Amino acid sequence: MLAGGTPRWSGAAIALAPDRPMAQRPAWKVPSAAVAPVVPLSYSSLDTFLGCPFRWALQYAARLEPGGAVRIPEGDRLLGDFAHRILQELLCGQGKIDFDRATPAEVRARAERSFDARVALEAAPLVRRGAEVERASARTLIGEAAAALLSFLRGAGWRPVDAEREVKGSFAGLPAHGFVDLVVEKGGAEAVVDLKLGGLGRRRDELGSGRALQTALYASLLGRRGKPIPPSGFFILRDGQFLTTDGAAFPGATVVEGPGPRETLEGSEQGFAYWRRVLDAGLLPVLHPELDWREPVTAAAGPPPDEGSAAFREAPCRHCDYAGICAPPDPDAAVEDGRRP
Repeated sequence: MLAGGTPRWSGAAIALAPDRPMAQRPAWKVPSAAVAPVVPLSYSSLDTFLGCPFRWALQYAARLEPGGAVRIPEGDRLLGDFAHRILQELLCGQGKIDFDRATPAEVRARAERSFDARVALEAAPLVRRGAEVERASARTLIGEAAAALLSFLRGAGWRPVDAEREVKGSFAGLPAHGFVDLVVEKGGAEAVVDLKLGGLGRRRDELGSGRALQTALYASLLGRRGKPIPPSGFFILRDGQFLTTDGAAFPGATVVEGPGPRETLEGSEQGFAYWRRVLDAGLLPVLHPELDWREPVTAAAGPPPDEGSAAFREAPCRHCDYAGICAPPDPDAAVEDGRRP
């Protein structure tokens, strides 16, 4: 055989049953220094931290980025960003409208012309073949929203003065910052207008439950220390409605009965302090509804925020880029399919 003969090999094979997938842990032990708050704090990081510390740790502490394709804007996200830019430029840009004299019809036409001039470069999916109906609907929405926003601000006595203004201050004793969609002014006082494409019911619920952290945080950062927090609210583009808890500051708005911005901030700070205690104990919980994370969390820092409190946030599992990491596997399905983890 060694002299040039042809060896004959017969492979040995054994049957192996598929391994069961490794079960996800409801909580991980981690060095507390590895999950310390990343400053300056932003609304996005705070909202993520309050809703799911595990997702926050992956995104902000570990800087684990999802694939680039996941971040390509499309659908409502694409349209929302595009609408923001058009309205902000219309009200505060170099070629802004004459706010005192322009009619709603003129503003609508200006917004639609801006849409036509920019859509191919800034919202290319809307000009693809077969998207004619979607594009026409988006064009109409932005035009109507521009007219409605002008009418509301003028009727409420507010004037737009700035867009995407960076504001800085603190939250729970830590540096925080953000960018305000629209800063408006009346009688020397300023207010926050946050533009949202849709989600009227969701924003109404946030204001009513004291969980509208975004507007409360931005208003607190816009204001001066020791002074009352400036008024704020959401303008919903799809509905042409302005939502706020402060009807006196915004005549003509849809007023939601709920805690003001100071109470909202206090509730969020309580939730922030609770989850910081959990992480300081070296525990990183996975707040998936199918995992029993409450027992280790309670042992580390006491009971978690009650669902009825302003400190509570629902885990954002439906809109998470890290579901493949934290979601518990289905052992039975894996065994039936013959898959290994």
